[in-house]
Amino acid sequence: MKTKVQNNTIFFLLEESIFQRLKHEIGINNLLYPKDDNRLKLDVACYFVHLISYQQAKAINKSQHGFIFLNAKVVQMQHHNYKAYFDFLLQKKFIEARGYSVSKNQSKSFRIIRSGERKNKIRKYMVNDFVVINSLLSVQLIYLVHHLHTMN
Repeated sequence: MKTKVQNNTIFFLLEESIFQRLKHEIGINNLLYPKDDNRLKLDVACYFVHLISYQQAKAINKSQHGFIFLNAKVVQMQHHNYKAYFDFLLQKKFIEARGYSVSKNQSKSFRIIRSGERKNKIRKYMVNDFVVINSLLSVQLIYLVHHLHTMN
């Protein structure tokens, strides 16, 4: 049974060099784990890289050396297996993390490891996976309802 998503097109913006390397590394990972829980989807990995990059750009004046905080509960709503993706991105050096501090009441923070090229092209990556699209749209709806509820 096919389900049509309501004409919603979702895309992510990524540096071309990061995208090419991510595509290559996920291909290798999925060859090693063809039918395993360690198998990863390019759409989800691209989303997490895009999310961190987007949050970095939004908080450029507020971030600490480019590190941004992500709420684990919100990220888990977007994908149940987010830890596997973050572990992969950390291991392959797409992102770096800074530990949390109980005394400062801060959670784990992340930043993108840039390629070093000054004029790196940006790629518009269209999401193809229905499950990813549906998950992102449902999280957006939850935020919208919550935001409208808090305004009243």
